[in-house]
Amino acid sequence: MSLEDAAATNRSNRIKQHISLHREDLRWLMKAQSGRRIVWRWLSEMRFMSPVANSNGLVQSQNAGAHDIGTKIASELLEACPDHFTLMIKESHDRDANRNP
Repeated sequence: MSLEDAAATNRSNRIKQHISLHREDLRWLMKAQSGRRIVWRWLSEMRFMSPVANSNGLVQSQNAGAHDIGTKIASELLEACPDHFTLMIKESHDRDANRNP
């Protein structure tokens, strides 16, 4: 194996380890109901489930940027822990239903 191949393999292994650790951290956070509430609040603030359109172009750009980040986080959560992501949404709907009987 050449030095370049060894360096590429080492870099690839470090990236895989980083991704695995990140997913493990997401699963840890989403395991607890309090963690799911925090993540849902963040996603809501990022307008993940809301339209970004606004008549003010600057506001629309800000909304679009926040939405993009929320979408990226949601995608990572769906890859790491799809069951907890679904549970988070259900819990949010249940909380909303209890607030608005």
